[in-house]
Amino acid sequence: IVLIFPLECLLFYKYMEGRKKKIFVENFPDALNILSGAISSGQSIVHAFEYVGSQLNNDVGKEFKIISERLLIGENPDDVLERSGTQYPYLEYFFFISAIRINISRGGQLKDIINKINRLMFESRSLEKKKNSLTAESRMSAKILGALPIGFLFVLKFISPEDFDFVMFQEEGRPIFYYLICSEFIGFFIIWRIIKGVE
Repeated sequence: IVLIFPLECLLFYKYMEGRKKKIFVENFPDALNILSGAISSGQSIVHAFEYVGSQLNNDVGKEFKIISERLLIGENPDDVLERSGTQYPYLEYFFFISAIRINISRGGQLKDIINKINRLMFESRSLEKKKNSLTAESRMSAKILGALPIGFLFVLKFISPEDFDFVMFQEEGRPIFYYLICSEFIGFFIIWRIIKGVE
């Protein structure tokens, strides 16, 4: 338990981080399109943020709404945008926040910058889909290999209860169980590194 519980917590944290980024990547381009349209129609940057927040019912829309509310009550724009950047510590959002801060302080063609960021995100999503298609077989193999030991233990419980009890509950069989767990994590880590290395 001492070894497995921290690993499970780490895996769960990584999973939630990945899920949050996936939601951001899916919703942020919509927010940029709406923001660009609002700015093109002549709205100020603050009211454009407010408009995006009213149109999008997701986490990105809520964040834009929070930004507009804080700017409307007179908070310092740099502080508001810097605080927002910590919510989504991703490169695309960093560029976006930096562009907004420069536009508020010095002016500039914000619409063109937003369109460029949106195009970069579109290209990034295309590359991500290509990478997923290239690594689909490896990921499926990893899932099957990961399920095999668990399935083996499940079958062993019914076919040979004595051996199952020996592995799971007796001190002499514990090294086998620990070897099973460690080899699973090592195998998953190696496959994860291979998949992450795909460009």
